[in-house]
Parts: sequence; C-alpha cells; structure tokens
Amino acid sequence: DRPMKESLVALLTLVSLLTAGCDDQTTDSQAQNNTTAKSQNQTKKEIIDEINATGSITDAQAESLSKASDLDLKGLTSITDAQAEILSNVDLLWLNGLTSISNEQAESLSKADYLGLNGLASITDAQAEILGKVEALSLDGVTSITDAQAESLSNVTNLYLNGLTSINDSQAEMLSQIDELGLKGLESITDTQAESLSKVEYLVVSESIQPQINKFRGDIGEADLLQPLSF
Repeated sequence: DRPMKESLVALLTLVSLLTAGCDDQTTDSQAQNNTTAKSQNQTKKEIIDEINATGSITDAQAESLSKASDLDLKGLTSITDAQAEILSNVDLLWLNGLTSISNEQAESLSKADYLGLNGLASITDAQAEILGKVEALSLDGVTSITDAQAESLSNVTNLYLNGLTSINDSQAEMLSQIDELGLKGLESITDTQAESLSKVEYLVVSESIQPQINKFRGDIGEADLLQPLSF
C-alpha cells in the first residue's frame, strides 16, 4: 500500500504543478488581451496622451496608431525595433523625445515622409546615410556633423539642423543642394560658406548671417531667407 500512496501523492503533485503552470499562462494571455482591448477602446488622442505622459509605448498602442497619417509622440523616450517598424507606416512622424536610435530603427523610421528626431544629440555616419532617404527631416538637437553625414543628408529635400553651431566649407557646399534648409544655430560663417548657402532656395538662418548670404543671392531678396519652416 505504501508504494501506491507514494505514487498517488506524486501524481497529485504533478497535476498541481501543471495546473499552476496553465493558470500562469492564462493570466499572461489575459493580461496581453486586456492591454490590446484597452488600446482598441481608447481614442487616438487618449493613446497619444498616455504615451507622452509615460514615455513608453506598447506594441498594441503602436498598432492602433499605425494607421494615422501624422503622429506627435514628443514624450516617447524609448522604442523597440518592432515598434519602430510598426510606426513606419505613418507619413508625418515626430519622435522628439528619443535620445538615441539603433540602425535598425533608423531604417524603419526612414520610411516616413516627414520625420522629427530633435532629441538626438548626435547620429552616426551609417544612420545619416539611412536617414538621407527621408523627404523631410528635422535633427535640431544635433550640434555637429561629419563631412560624410553632410553628404548623406544632402539627399533630403527639407532638412532642419538648427542646432548646428558651425560647419566647414565642404559641408556648406554639400548642404547647398537641399531645397529647404534650417541652420538657425549658425552665428558666423565664411564668405565661401555664405556663397554656397546662397544657392539654397528656402534658407532659414540667424539674423547675424543673413546680410552676408544676401550678398551672393543676386536679385533674390531677404524675404526668401525668412521663409517659414514647413515641417
């Protein structure tokens, strides 16, 4: 009888453990379903407000917002590669709370037509090459760029680098290929740089260097230097 009792106890213990495991899985699944259901029941504004308040986003929230034409998630401070890919469907995307991104995230986000990443203080040459595919790009937090980055970013149609405090002659020449360029952080430039930047159709710069650029713009008036940013 004793061996039989021991076998019965072992069997009951095993059943108890298996049941507990199933309960845990059920709880996890229910929690995930509840999160998804909550995101589906929230309005777009409610989801955005929650993300901006908490600084984080769930996959379910990203999915809910992925059909929007424009998103301003200025409070979002971190994002996963999967979430970046989901949000890549958005045409106008502001993620100015991010302070760093991976190359994979840059690749996904570059699918947006208009992308704001003003929280980045710097980017790598590889990221500049990837982000050069964006039509309109705002990197106002970046304070300096390399020649390689300037060359890659020259492919952007509308580029805003208002945090730059200095550029070299080569960078000025490469950036002159851009249709709309924001460089409001520059307080002094050389005549060579001014001549290059004068080729930009819509240029937004500080008042301190406007007259210097005007000298090279021919009959194009100062008003063309003060076009409002469209991004």
